[in-house]
Amino acid sequence: MDFFNAIKLAEANEHLVGKEVNGNVIDEIIIMPTDEREQEHYKQYFVQYMDAQRAIAPFMTSDVDVYALFQKNSIRSTGFIAVWRIDNLPEEIGVVKDI
Repeated sequence: MDFFNAIKLAEANEHLVGKEVNGNVIDEIIIMPTDEREQEHYKQYFVQYMDAQRAIAPFMTSDVDVYALFQKNSIRSTGFIAVWRIDNLPEEIGVVKDI
């Protein structure tokens, strides 16, 4: 999806922050590139800046998707970013999958 549609979808799902999915709490709704190589670069930027908006800036013209971010407070210590595509979240938590 393009960046501007991703922004709309991310905003439509901000209410999910704080909801629990499989024992983990959603900390943030983020936009991330879909290309695997670009995702790796994005994740490096995210770990460096801990700021999703700053990390996505170089990829605004790329194909992107919306993700739920979990365990944000452990990213720096583990170097691991736990995300789940918004489309894969359970509907019962009120996810908006289409705008």
